[in-house]
Amino acid sequence: MSFLTNEKLTIVGAAGMIGSNMAQTAAMMRLTPNICLYDPFALGLEGVYEEMRHCGFEGVDFTFTTDIKEAFTGTKYMISSGGAPRKDGMTREDLLKGNAEIAAQLG
Repeated sequence: MSFLTNEKLTIVGAAGMIGSNMAQTAAMMRLTPNICLYDPFALGLEGVYEEMRHCGFEGVDFTFTTDIKEAFTGTKYMISSGGAPRKDGMTREDLLKGNAEIAAQLG
């Protein structure tokens, strides 16, 4: 079975539910064998990495890192689900402002 590309795909926010589902979907769709999982939440990220490895996606090489520079080195494609969740008392504008600051850090 072939892949759509061999280029590196980085999934930002991979420790979250949406990010981990994106990683699994990318592997199932055979987008690339080179999938990097990035999230600053190290413990959750390592758990997602282990789950993906145990799924046995043939030919897919998952890597993971909490270092943003390492994650984006050589990255050709990026999927981002990273951001802060909405908290009690926050407006959508408050959430947008906070998440815009997070997105700006990604470059």
